[in-house]
Amino acid sequence: MQNEEYQLKLTRLLYKIQHFIKNNPEASINLYPCINNVYNKEVLDYQAEKPSSSSRQPEIKNPLVTKTRGRPSQKRMKSSLEKEKKKSLRTE
Repeated sequence: MQNEEYQLKLTRLLYKIQHFIKNNPEASINLYPCINNVYNKEVLDYQAEKPSSSSRQPEIKNPLVTKTRGRPSQKRMKSSLEKEKKKSLRTE
């Protein structure tokens, strides 16, 4: 609940800043560096807190090792060995 309140307050503040800058474009020269510095500081602090979660990569299973359950699908692509076996049976 409190998080949503701060998001709403931030949205209102951004709207006020946009309206102010439209009416006073020369103020953007001083206002931009201040806001940009605060934003960059917050982003760096956030990234510094979470290096361990982003460094851990999810484990990807090798599709050759995973086993399927049940009978093989009739729609699957046959391997070259299966194709060769079928050809050798026809030639005999």
